[in-house]
Amino acid sequence: MNKPYQTTATDMYYNNEGTCDLHEITKIPHLLTAKEVSEILKIGYTKTLELMRYGKIPCIKLGNTYRTSEEALAEWIQQSLKQS
Repeated sequence: MNKPYQTTATDMYYNNEGTCDLHEITKIPHLLTAKEVSEILKIGYTKTLELMRYGKIPCIKLGNTYRTSEEALAEWIQQSLKQS
């Protein structure tokens, strides 16, 4: 899981020769699914989905799925450990 950023179609542009080049990668965080988060936290998928759905784990909703970034998850874990 050492892919901190994903490239998107917006990262592509055409130069003067009409060839497609990859310009500087936009800082788009790698988003984790609820299943991936449950595997990282070693808790059940249903519990993970509940935590994401009710805003306990910071996330965004895309269609019918919830996603969180690796950075947001790590920060949430650190904050939770400090409160314990």
